Amino acid sequence: MSILKVEPTAINTEAEFVFANISVAGNVTVGSAIISATESGGIYFDTSAGAVEFNSNTFGFLSNIATEGPQGAVGYTGSTGSSGALGYTGSVGPIGYTGSAAPFQLLPWTEVTANTTITSGSQVIVNTSSNITVTLPSGPSFGNQVRIVDGTGLASNHSITVNGNGANIQGSSNSLIIDVDRAAFGLVYYNVTQGWVITEK
Repeated sequence: MSILKVEPTAINTEAEFVFANISVAGNVTVGSAIISATESGGIYFDTSAGAVEFNSNTFGFLSNIATEGPQGAVGYTGSTGSSGALGYTGSVGPIGYTGSAAPFQLLPWTEVTANTTITSGSQVIVNTSSNITVTLPSGPSFGNQVRIVDGTGLASNHSITVNGNGANIQGSSNSLIIDVDRAAFGLVYYNVTQGWVITEK
């Protein structure tokens, strides 16, 4: 960068500096001082208030002031940091209490018109228009129940045979023969020795 130096041509008694052959378009303000063009084409510095000070009789001007350059490109985005470690897995909670067993429930009533094997909880109405064999559930456990009814009231002519299916009935390994009209009864399993026992007659 070059410097243009201008020598003052005169210093007047009003503390003013006048320079020749300098072109100024309008007024220029430096701090609180005003720089303006004189009628003779020089530059006028108003220093009456002490706004501009000179330490020598040489005053320099900078020329060819460069304009601001373009903004630089945005830098690269940094890479993403590594993920943090996973936290510890919490301990397993205690096992809940085991609920009580559901109460035993009998099944809906069904009609029996031919030899059949029933399941635990069965309730059957037997059509005794002919002899019928009702086979009890296999492998019964304590408390299993069944119910049997002579629906047509002809058991005295056409009996109902209740087969224990390997389990005792009333402590006997023999089948139970029902030959009383309108018979209605229940059986509940007790144990291996007694097997199925009648709940009502």
